[in-house]
Amino acid sequence: MGGVAPGCGILTGMRIRSTIPAPVPAGDRRLLALAGGATLLSIGHHLDHLARGNHLGWPLTAQVTPFTFSFIVYPLIALGVLLRAWGKGGSGYWAVLAGAGLVLVGATHLGPFAAEPPRDIIEPYRSRVVGWAAFGLLVALLVTLATLAVYAGRRWQGQAI
Repeated sequence: MGGVAPGCGILTGMRIRSTIPAPVPAGDRRLLALAGGATLLSIGHHLDHLARGNHLGWPLTAQVTPFTFSFIVYPLIALGVLLRAWGKGGSGYWAVLAGAGLVLVGATHLGPFAAEPPRDIIEPYRSRVVGWAAFGLLVALLVTLATLAVYAGRRWQGQAI
């Protein structure tokens, strides 16, 4: 057998594509860091529901509640990551997802018509410190969603950040 030219496949003689991923631009790194932070805070908030034992729903109880529907966020986050990996997703996706999350989570927990107001987060805990920490987790989630929505929205509109 003869030698194989550098960069050619042994069996096919075709060029092998580089497997080194392209560097992620700084703006995308910030966007993904904010999305990752929001994801971790969302998981923390779902775990808080378990810890305090209220406002649960299917799959933990037989009832379908806002808690049940809130789990749709995780496949949507995974889709955003996959779209980014495929070079299809962009800032617009994250702006819309974060904005929708901000409105839905905010409306569920804050305001005059909140289904799960702050007292339902704070009062179930024996320790007020733990209750307020759980509420702080919710506030951190909302702030992160707002930051992600604004940052991604500005990038989507082509504004320098």
